[in-house]
Amino acid sequence: MREPLEEYFQHGIKIEVIRLLREIVNDDLNRHIVALILKEACCRNNTEREFASDLLVEFVATGLGQIKSIHDGLDIVLKDLDDLALDTPDIDQVVAKFIARGIADEIVTPKFIQKFDVDGKSEKNKLRKCIKKAKGLTNTTQGLARLEHVWGISARSPVRQISRKIKLILKEYLSVGSITETSICIRELQSKQFHHEVVYNMVLLGIESGDFKTIQMLVSLLQALGSSGENLISDYHLKGGLDRILRNIDDIVLDVPHAKRHLASFYRLAAPCIPSQLKLTNEKLYPDGQLDVLDAERRSESRKRSISLTAEQQIPLAQR
Repeated sequence: MREPLEEYFQHGIKIEVIRLLREIVNDDLNRHIVALILKEACCRNNTEREFASDLLVEFVATGLGQIKSIHDGLDIVLKDLDDLALDTPDIDQVVAKFIARGIADEIVTPKFIQKFDVDGKSEKNKLRKCIKKAKGLTNTTQGLARLEHVWGISARSPVRQISRKIKLILKEYLSVGSITETSICIRELQSKQFHHEVVYNMVLLGIESGDFKTIQMLVSLLQALGSSGENLISDYHLKGGLDRILRNIDDIVLDVPHAKRHLASFYRLAAPCIPSQLKLTNEKLYPDGQLDVLDAERRSESRKRSISLTAEQQIPLAQR
């Protein structure tokens, strides 16, 4: 569990960790899974804590766990506050934020913090400080609305913010054409865990443009930034971005009717920098077996022209 969780904290992509959770979850183990996620996140930075909050929401929303699992996991963490303080001195404040954020996300009930009678405990007692802080966070005016940003940045708002910045950077690249400047701008975002957004928006821009030159420029950028170039964007994030495009392609087609054809062009041009296991196949692009109508018509016209040319070549010159 620790290895995929470590990767999740690095990259922010839930695919692998959710897949593993589906294999191991059960009523007896769930509280320990929740406790592990929380304990691992407590000694990390706020971005990774945001990832943990988001993962716990997914854990409940997908039916893998229940609110009781979150409550029981928090109980384990609260009992271990003194030990956890050795690595995280402000552990009471951190766990309080997890509790308050959980209440805002509706995966922790408000009654959870009401069950603790801490008034008789010393003011230095970590459990008392934690529960008091959690109550304070949830009882202030507009407290629940503000808790989306309890970690300073929210994975919901930063993804939108970073996505907007990435789009601006990519549009600037298409205007100026400087791979070096674009690479510097992406590095300055200091958001390595969101590099799958770079790939996603890169491919999406190419698809939406439907322009060969634009797609060619974006492919050149991907080659320069990927593992075959300066390795700024890892194959892990390349997969994450490409997977998202494929998952969303039917929705993209609603706005861009020939999106599948443009996506195939992108893959064809980007073939040298796409690992073999990520190559596009008809099964991936057309899982229902139905080829794009326009593509089918184009192939038909191409065959007709080929047949016509062959027939013409077979006519003796004297008869033409």
